[in-house]
Amino acid sequence: MDSKLFLAAAVVLCTFGVSNAFMCYNCTQFFTPECGDVLVNPENIPQVSCSGMCATSQTTATLGDQELVLYDRTCVEVGCTDGTCFDFPDGKTCYQCCNTDGCNDAYVMTTPNPNNACNNAVNILTTLFTLFIFKTMV
Repeated sequence: MDSKLFLAAAVVLCTFGVSNAFMCYNCTQFFTPECGDVLVNPENIPQVSCSGMCATSQTTATLGDQELVLYDRTCVEVGCTDGTCFDFPDGKTCYQCCNTDGCNDAYVMTTPNPNNACNNAVNILTTLFTLFIFKTMV
């Protein structure tokens, strides 16, 4: 009897799933210095529940003779394409996407995929915001 109940519960859980949400780190290096290419103290970095993709972006910008690099981490519910890069006049922003708990803890340099098109306004707004921050620092 107990084995039939266990089997029934397992079938229900497998059929309907418990949850497909996972946790993503959520930080911006501009406001949280520990949010660099690798998280310094991940236990101190906020996380958000995500049913889309965890994303890490790396923005590089040249201001005068100095190159600045800034990292952001968050959940992107729709439209995160791994390896997508956006060029802007003084630099570029590249995205890495993943879908497991805490997978956006480190930025691993990848070769940008020029064939990936981004259809997510959040990615574009993040790039524009980062560019604005860089420009106001000068």
